[in-house]
Amino acid sequence: MERKIKLRDIAGYLPYGLKMKFAGTNDIRSDEAKIIKGIKSGESFYPILRPISYLNHPITHNGKEIVPIVELACLFMPNRNWNLYFNNAVCSQRVFGFEYGSFFYELEDIYAHVDNQYKLFDYLHELKIDYRGLIDAGLAISVYDLPENCYE
Repeated sequence: MERKIKLRDIAGYLPYGLKMKFAGTNDIRSDEAKIIKGIKSGESFYPILRPISYLNHPITHNGKEIVPIVELACLFMPNRNWNLYFNNAVCSQRVFGFEYGSFFYELEDIYAHVDNQYKLFDYLHELKIDYRGLIDAGLAISVYDLPENCYE
């Protein structure tokens, strides 16, 4: 069975100005009402997202260069000096990362999943990072495959 884009796949991104590319055109829209109407009418479109692999790469967000995994670590545990180390954020014997669809942290020999992850996923929505595998499934377009990054 072929997977199709559903409102639940993109709902979290809509309040943050998600842009969509409509099939067969170069038309890119960010009007929330038109996107929802397009989904309901069966219009063919592709959300424009950043790949999950960009969690540990610098991106521009609101005019500022950030590394998403470091910013997420700061949301999880503020007042720490988090830095990027390989694919994770690190801070004095603490490691924070994302794998298998979940955030985790390590402190010395303790490995645990982060509780109450909704704030972290809200931030992924704000950054338009594809944690649902929509790009890999051919249901979304990577912003980096467009001639111009529409989020910068």
